[in-house]
Amino acid sequence: MDWARLATAVDTLVILMGLENLPRIARALLRAGRAADTPVALVERGATTAQRVVVGRLDAIATLAVSAGVQAPAVIVVGDVVALRPLLLPGVAARSDEVGVGAGEQGVPAEAEPGEELMQVLLAAR
Repeated sequence: MDWARLATAVDTLVILMGLENLPRIARALLRAGRAADTPVALVERGATTAQRVVVGRLDAIATLAVSAGVQAPAVIVVGDVVALRPLLLPGVAARSDEVGVGAGEQGVPAEAEPGEELMQVLLAAR
């Protein structure tokens, strides 16, 4: 894998089935020049009622994933687009289903079904 090109050639990376290799992926991106404070989201069980999002910095995401108990299947999203989530999905800022959003905050289940956000985006795009 050409991590040097991936780290700096595109703004957003979406990595499927990479959770087991997350520590290696994060180290490779950092060594290749991606900024340590790059936002990363781990979307666990996406588009299901069990969806959970863990958000952190690239330099700490592997440790955060372990402490939050993130399990596959999970999608890894790397880039500033992660910070736009509240703007793209109104009401997300008030939700509490994210882990790692604030300093040491632990997420709790949201009142709305997590897959509902994705459905709203898909319907709006029609």
